[in-house]
Amino acid sequence: MRAVAPGRQMSAIDLLARTVGLGYARTWLSNAAMISVDQAKVLIELISTERFFDTQKIEILSLLARRAELHEVAGKFAQHVAHGIRQGDDIGHRGGLYLKLVAALMPMGENEARAYYQQGLSQLDQMGGESYEQIYSLLHFAEAQRGGFLKPASAQRLMNLCQAILRDEPSKFGWTLFGRAAASSIGPSAIAKLVRWHDQDVVNISYGLPQLACSLAIKGHLDLRRAAFLLLICEDHGWWDWHPWEAVAGLMARSGPDDQRRIFQTVIKKMRAEHTFGGWPSLWQGMLETADQYPAMKRKRDASAVIDISGELIALNQTDSGRSCPATFHGSRSPTLLIGWSAMLVSTWRR
Repeated sequence: MRAVAPGRQMSAIDLLARTVGLGYARTWLSNAAMISVDQAKVLIELISTERFFDTQKIEILSLLARRAELHEVAGKFAQHVAHGIRQGDDIGHRGGLYLKLVAALMPMGENEARAYYQQGLSQLDQMGGESYEQIYSLLHFAEAQRGGFLKPASAQRLMNLCQAILRDEPSKFGWTLFGRAAASSIGPSAIAKLVRWHDQDVVNISYGLPQLACSLAIKGHLDLRRAAFLLLICEDHGWWDWHPWEAVAGLMARSGPDDQRRIFQTVIKKMRAEHTFGGWPSLWQGMLETADQYPAMKRKRDASAVIDISGELIALNQTDSGRSCPATFHGSRSPTLLIGWSAMLVSTWRR
């Protein structure tokens, strides 16, 4: 490519050459059997000029980072890219670029990526944390990383960023992602923050505590029985991406036979008390299917407790079939199908 004087726009020919060149570089880095350090340095020298956008540089960096033999030169190139990001005027744009830089460096290891993750957190904190897309990107990385918990100050900053976007419409916030991210990167101290939000009327604790408690327990940071107890004090908000029976299955999968029974009985009693007048059929069907996965649950009295709930649902559906209510069966979840499935399950447990 020809040199372009500062302040002058690139010609159509130069733009075409840049596009073709980037395409060739992507293909070469993706498919070449071997790339030497010297070859990588030549490519980095070409793309390090101001003619290439930071996003384009990050894309090339991500391909370099996938090759172990090029990690050293990729690390130096990452420093160059980070320096360019810091020159930008828009704090929000800088925060987004840092997140992309973090993702590009993940193949090189947690330590390399975490340093830039901290810088991304700082940028978002400065702008007030109003970017949904960028904060969700932070949460996705916090969920995926395996380098341990953040420092307390950084963990607090991440929680504050989440508060900035959840306070207006907590029902639309990604609580399941939040729970998994906090379990991976913050730890049990995130529960204290949820309690503080509840006390300050920021958000009801029932929105996020079930997902957080179960995620912490599944990762070994919270006793499984305590997680089941925390489910008792939370309301069922009908989350679209998180279901109580899946949470119970996750807890039971990591418990012994005695604790499996305690966890299941604790949660099913809570569900019956909360859904006195019915409840979505999928809830009870999910609990039945969860119980059927574990031999320790195959006892008559446990089956009868769940079957009673199914019978109540069916009675409600037959009595108020014309009224729209939570106990109305939809689609393939017919009363006949559920009662037949339940009878077969009881028969199995009685053997």
